[in-house]
Amino acid sequence: MMEIRLPEIQSGTHAIVELQQWLQRNYGPGWTIKEADVNKQADGTWVATISDPIQEPTP
Repeated sequence: MMEIRLPEIQSGTHAIVELQQWLQRNYGPGWTIKEADVNKQADGTWVATISDPIQEPTP
C-alpha cells in the first residue's frame, strides 16, 4: 500500500488518471493502479491511498 499526497490532483474524478501519470513520471513507464481511495483534505490537497500499484512489463 502506498499513500501519496499531491497538491496537483485537482479532482477525485480524474485522480486515478492523474495518479497513474504521476507514478509513470516518477517511477517509470508501465505503472497502473487497480484501486485507490482518494480523499480531499482540509488543506485542499488530495491524498490517495493506493492498494496494489503494479508495474506492467513494457515492450
